[in-house]
Amino acid sequence: MIAAVLMENGYDVKILDLLALGLSEDILPEIVSKEKPDVVGITALTPAIDEAIKTAELVKKTDSNIQSFLAGLMVRYFQKRLCVALLQ
Repeated sequence: MIAAVLMENGYDVKILDLLALGLSEDILPEIVSKEKPDVVGITALTPAIDEAIKTAELVKKTDSNIQSFLAGLMVRYFQKRLCVALLQ
């Protein structure tokens, strides 16, 4: 949904679903380095909250200048845990 709104407002958006593509998160640093995004948005569904945190950490390790955000219903529920994990 966020990607759709951004696209409608003229932003260049690329969507990468590692799970749907059968890719491991090990490929993520290579993709981030190649694409050089300004912002990375990550959908955080309840069963995958730990993977979403890990993805955000991988993005930040690859390029500390990239802004990243998590979206999804459980982000609010886990907000304290997420802030502690992502601000380390």
